[in-house]
Amino acid sequence: MGSSLDWCKERVREKEFTNLDVLDNANWSEIKLENSIVRHKKYLQALFEGDKFSIYLELEDGEKVKAGELIYDPEAEFDYFATERCRCDGTLLFAVEQQEKLIYKIISLQTVCAPKVPQIDSIEQMRNYYFKYTIGDFVFIDEYSELFATEEKPWMRGRFTTLLPIKFEVVDLTDY
Repeated sequence: MGSSLDWCKERVREKEFTNLDVLDNANWSEIKLENSIVRHKKYLQALFEGDKFSIYLELEDGEKVKAGELIYDPEAEFDYFATERCRCDGTLLFAVEQQEKLIYKIISLQTVCAPKVPQIDSIEQMRNYYFKYTIGDFVFIDEYSELFATEEKPWMRGRFTTLLPIKFEVVDLTDY
């Protein structure tokens, strides 16, 4: 077990941080970033080779501004995890889609650790900040129960949850 798996399990157990419900008989596993089969792998290749992935924000006038970076460090001191969950028939393609959605949430700046984000009132102010995301490995939870079946689809008894632990930092560029 790596630190991503251990950290996520502990965080889910601490109901103070999340209301994520997980069955007692759930199967938890850790998927190393380099072993994931996300279609964005060509972009992520640099991450597990120790490099950074730059994140750009495209402004209304078409200008691209570097807004952050994505770093891979499975031993980081994480702040939170981003989550994707679905009910399914157990087809693993759903797990791959969840991994892709989690990476997309980061590279499109759709997830942040809200208490760390300063008040930003304009695009001009946004230029003063830089978001640094450090991610660990994916944590995959596989559950199977009649609880997940519906009347229309009684065979659909699987539920997949994918977590991505994140350390989030806001760099104030006016300090430099």
